[in-house]
Amino acid sequence: MERECNDYLYLTRKRLRNYCYYCEAIKNLTQELDDIQAGLRAVSIASPGFGAGGGKSELNSTEREAALRIEQKNKYMELACERTELRQQTEKLKSAIGKLPKEEQEAIRLFFFEGMDYSAITRVQPWSLRTSQRRVNEAVHKVALMLFGTRATQNVAFV
Repeated sequence: MERECNDYLYLTRKRLRNYCYYCEAIKNLTQELDDIQAGLRAVSIASPGFGAGGGKSELNSTEREAALRIEQKNKYMELACERTELRQQTEKLKSAIGKLPKEEQEAIRLFFFEGMDYSAITRVQPWSLRTSQRRVNEAVHKVALMLFGTRATQNVAFV
């Protein structure tokens, strides 16, 4: 028995399923970035003052604060990169979905965002079970094509 499979279609389905989670993650990352930024603004680092004997082998309070500040800035940059990547993915998905015909947009919304199965879709739309399946699958193929180009149209058959 042969089954058609394509990693790009799998990735597209996975991204569509996780779209709402990506949006929530962006909101949470934005809040965390705002908190880090507020913390960085609130802390001022005093100039180090060394006594007559020079510096000590352990970190003084100023050096500790500076090290914490550097750590927070690094964390900020890492989270900002993650948020940017998620924003780019969600914007690409949103744009691709927006280019679909209205019926396919609705099929995507109901199947992936509302979590309905095909039979539940037939109860809220005047479509047959087969039409619901076809619209979801065609929409996924089109979104995959828009996200990944012609690589997404190549099928690999497994036996």
